Parts: sequence; structure tokens; C-alpha cells
Amino acid sequence: MSVSPLCKNNGIMQKVHRYTKTNEHPSHSLLRVFNQAEYDSFRNKCFRERRTMGVGKSQNMNTLFRFWSYYLRTNTNAQMYTEFKFLAEEDSEMHYKYGSECLFRCWSYGLENEFSASMYSDFEHSVIRQYKYTNGMETYGLEKMWAFHYYRKDERVIRVNDEIQALLDSNFTQKLESLL
Repeated sequence: MSVSPLCKNNGIMQKVHRYTKTNEHPSHSLLRVFNQAEYDSFRNKCFRERRTMGVGKSQNMNTLFRFWSYYLRTNTNAQMYTEFKFLAEEDSEMHYKYGSECLFRCWSYGLENEFSASMYSDFEHSVIRQYKYTNGMETYGLEKMWAFHYYRKDERVIRVNDEIQALLDSNFTQKLESLL
């Protein structure tokens, strides 16, 4: 972020910030052109902040979750995916949902672009885990699973886990469709 000269606004002096391409946030530049060294630096900064501030309290970590959610929709990186899944689940166990919500979005939108049986299996497992862990109070994962099946354009038949299918067949689906 660069800082322009002080500007006068209603008699009050204030700094006006503007983003420039050379100083854009690493998560944005990495989505445009991935650079491993820049990613490693950004990732390490996020992990340090997470360790210092604690689970669920790091804005940089939330930005990394969001980056992973977008990047992994169209790119394959096993280490990145494993870290994303592990940390999102760890945060979720501590009642911080942002990481798992990013992960559910990654699965829902990413699997529409390119289907992966192993990622779909992870998606199903996490949907069931979230639903059971919260006694049905948290349904974000289930909503994303429903959206994936409802909006995907691929005509291939995908076998849905029996537990998830039972939930989707319940009035849960009727409630979601009534919102459309």
C-alpha cells in the first residue's frame, strides 16, 4: 500500500491510502502469478501470527484460508491442501469456523471445475463430521454439498454418502430450495 500526500478533507488532515500493483497484498499477487518464495514468506508470516495470537484470532491466517480456498479450486498442491484441511479442522474444533467455511467453498466450487474422488470423499467426511459434531446446528457444509450437486453442470452420476443423502432428502432440501 502506498501513501499519497496528506489531503485536506473538511478541514481535517488525513492520509489517503491506495493500493499499487507493486505493493498489493501477497494473497492477491499469488492468485495472479504464483511464486513459491513469495508464498512461503506469506505462509510463514501467517503461521507465526497464528502461533502468537492463537487459533482463530489471526487476520493473516484468515487471509491464508481465503487464498487457499481460491487457489486450490484450480490448482493441485498436495502439501497446501493437507495444511489447509488440517488447520481448518483444528480451528473448527476450537469453535472458529472461518477456515472450515473456506474449505467447504473450495470443495463446492472446485469440484464443479474438476472432479476429484478423493477431494469429494474429504468433502463428504467433513460434512458429516460438522453435522454430527454440532448436533445438526451447523449446516454450512451440508449447504455447500447441496449447492455442489444442485449447480454442477457435469452430468456424471456421483454416489452420495447415505447419511448425507438422508439429510438432503429431509426437509432441509425443501428449505434451501424455498430460498431460491
